[in-house]
Amino acid sequence: MYRTVENVIETEIRPKLQAHGGDIELLEVSDEGTVRIRLIGQCAACPASRLTLENLVEAVLREKVPGVTEISVTQSVSDELIRDALKLLRKGVRPG
Repeated sequence: MYRTVENVIETEIRPKLQAHGGDIELLEVSDEGTVRIRLIGQCAACPASRLTLENLVEAVLREKVPGVTEISVTQSVSDELIRDALKLLRKGVRPG
């Protein structure tokens, strides 16, 4: 099942995310059908990432890969967000 999920991500999901400055990383596919992913790039910090997950990632994987039972998202802070935060801190800008 891993290769099928990987192929669907490569051909149908990743190009759409990359068109908006984001990407997806496939972390794991369990024997029980749980697919663990990480949204990266612009998608990682996007306020609409939940909609992207439900309407694109989850919908496409469930449609194209029989046996997918759950999509689990691992959250992480993108390198880009860390760089931007460091720039602000170095300039003396404080959040809030």
